[in-house]
Amino acid sequence: WVELSPESDEALANAAMALMQAGRATEAFEMSRRLQEKGKETLFQSIAANASDLSPTDRENLLNLYIEQLKQYPEDEQLLIGSGLLMQMSNNFEGALKQAVQARKLTPESVPASLLEATLLHQLKRDDEALARLAEILETNPESIRLRVQYARILAHNDLEAAQEQFRILSEQSPQDGDFRLSLALIALERRDMDVAVAAFEQLLDNNQHLSTAHYYLAQIAETRQDETQALLHYLQVERGKDFIPATASLMNILIRQGDLLSASEHIDRLIKATPDESDNLQLLHARALINHNQLATASRILDRALSQSPDNTHLLFARAMLFDQMGQNELAEQDLRSVIEKDPQHASALNAFGYILADRNERLDEARELIFRAYSLRPEDPAIIDSLGWLHFRTGNYSEALIYLRRAFNLYPDDEIAAHLGEVLWVINEQEQARKVWQQGLQTSPDSDIIRRTMERLQVSAP
Repeated sequence: WVELSPESDEALANAAMALMQAGRATEAFEMSRRLQEKGKETLFQSIAANASDLSPTDRENLLNLYIEQLKQYPEDEQLLIGSGLLMQMSNNFEGALKQAVQARKLTPESVPASLLEATLLHQLKRDDEALARLAEILETNPESIRLRVQYARILAHNDLEAAQEQFRILSEQSPQDGDFRLSLALIALERRDMDVAVAAFEQLLDNNQHLSTAHYYLAQIAETRQDETQALLHYLQVERGKDFIPATASLMNILIRQGDLLSASEHIDRLIKATPDESDNLQLLHARALINHNQLATASRILDRALSQSPDNTHLLFARAMLFDQMGQNELAEQDLRSVIEKDPQHASALNAFGYILADRNERLDEARELIFRAYSLRPEDPAIIDSLGWLHFRTGNYSEALIYLRRAFNLYPDDEIAAHLGEVLWVINEQEQARKVWQQGLQTSPDSDIIRRTMERLQVSAP
């Protein structure tokens, strides 16, 4: 069309749009450049906005075209914003910000320029400036959805109450937009504004939007309100997706806690029939729920059955190894852990668990050291592995090193097991007041901790 009618504005505009959508950004730019020379509306901003899939080299070449064109048209808003977008995609936030500020100075009420400026300020961790800019432009553009969305998103990093109010306004401005209502619900839930959260989730159900997510969170709210019947009803309606496994895990915990093991088993069997590709995960989930409620023999049967179908599944093998260890079946635990490591030599959790078990029994400490150090080399920031390393040093009499690692682990993850270990080392080196403080802190997190209680009884320490 352009070849037949090279001066046709309509042909140039359509060609620019089609080339842009086809990912041929340089050719699209050329069509837009010809429109600019004719004094017509261009697509420079849109072309740049659609350049994220270009290779870094192609994007750099495109940016050079924008920079060159700006020499002739230094006050063109579309070129300034387009070049800013391209710089942003290359993580040149400072350079992009200069382009956005220049565009906004030339056109103070420009929504695209203000949006780009605010986004870049947020990326540069200058949220106060970003929010101030958006609040200012919103005063003159209160109906702008794009401005308010960005304002709400940045507020969500700084002021949840204000973010909630902005998503409430967005939900009113666009009542059929389920994403806005979901954001409102999630922020209200995080703020524990339960009435607003429940109303928003229920509105999503009424509008047939984000159904599984809404059911999942309504179930969680029902659980916090100790309404297990309502929680079960909602969990049962969560379909496959990101919330399916956690919803099923919560549902199983309720049923098993209620002592209804038959219903739990039947539910898992129904799910396996409906989603056979999830069979291993579902049986693993079932076993973990049983273990959580001390139904160890039943959990063992579930894992045995699952492994008879998937003997090479390292997740199942590792779970059974941990169960055997809990049941005091040391040889079987070791056998499964060896199988996991044989199948996956980089399985840090298995390496760590095996090494810790040996160190905790004060057996084969050289082998324990090798296993734990292998795990540590794979995951040096894992508090469980750091705890094992500290416990190994304690078992070998290196108390100073033990304290270094155990304190580091406790700072990363102050759970009751690490508290028990750190407290014991402190107690042994006569830092008894500090030991009591650590145990007390662990008990605040886990009031029913068996490991802290057993540690204190073994050391003949009275309750803190």
